[in-house]
Amino acid sequence: MSETLTLVSADGKTLTAPKDAIMRSAMLKNLLEVAANSDEQIPLDFVHSEDLENIIEYCKYHVEAEGKHDQKHLRLIQTTDQLQIEGLFKLLVQGCSQAAQQDARADP
Repeated sequence: MSETLTLVSADGKTLTAPKDAIMRSAMLKNLLEVAANSDEQIPLDFVHSEDLENIIEYCKYHVEAEGKHDQKHLRLIQTTDQLQIEGLFKLLVQGCSQAAQQDARADP
């Protein structure tokens, strides 16, 4: 089971979230890297609880779906290449390139 972190919203609501999901946020990742103790609550005075709940759900979904999506996307790229659908192939490869560039910027 993944380590969990406690986040406190602007309206004082305490929420827990898996650390691997929270690490998708570059800001929180940087904060945790410099923080001595990640067992403490992390105040997010600028985020309302309803928004924070949605962000946590989004991050959890993408952590869980990451491997599945990658495999599906790779199969689609391979299939469009085999079927010689040049426009779609280029579009998919371009999307992968852009995603890799975003990951590189978010993960120094």
